Amino acid sequence: MDRKTARRYVDAAQAARLLRTDGVEALDDGLIGAVIEAVRPAARTGTGPPGTNC
Repeated sequence: MDRKTARRYVDAAQAARLLRTDGVEALDDGLIGAVIEAVRPAARTGTGPPGTNC
């Protein structure tokens, strides 16, 4: 993993209130979801009018 990518994940985890001193017990689905959402936000839904996807 590139260090810039790792930095984005660390920054997102810290923004979600994870501390570097927290143990693995601090990880839960909510925290992981918040980190993923911050690093890889959902794409827009829909690709255009129906019938245009070939």
